[in-house]
Amino acid sequence: VLGSHAAIYINLIRIFLSSLLFGNSVSLAYSLAGGLFAVMIMIIAKKFWNFGTVGVSVLGGLTHNLAQLVVAIFMVDSLKIAFYLPVLLTAGALTGFLIGTCAFLIIKNGYITRTFGIDKTNHKVKDTNDLN
Repeated sequence: VLGSHAAIYINLIRIFLSSLLFGNSVSLAYSLAGGLFAVMIMIIAKKFWNFGTVGVSVLGGLTHNLAQLVVAIFMVDSLKIAFYLPVLLTAGALTGFLIGTCAFLIIKNGYITRTFGIDKTNHKVKDTNDLN
């Protein structure tokens, strides 16, 4: 609904704020890898592969966990940690499906466009006087 640039900016802000408030440089590395890789793949899936909301979300969950696993393999310098791959892929698919389904229902019912005053035709925020 908000577009690719907004998704990237929101993701970066979320990653840096959560790392600043609750994490450290290691959590920042995991979050950046997972978040940025997932958002890039989701943008590609939406724009070029014509995935729907739920499919994009499932793919995002899978790639997020996969990217974090790759970072973990490099940080601990061992492939043994790849043992967690089936669990991480299952968790990523399930959470992606649940989040995607919720997002689909929110978008379908127009909650975001009504709440934030977004014009569906060109994704521009309307003048606040037009919200009433």
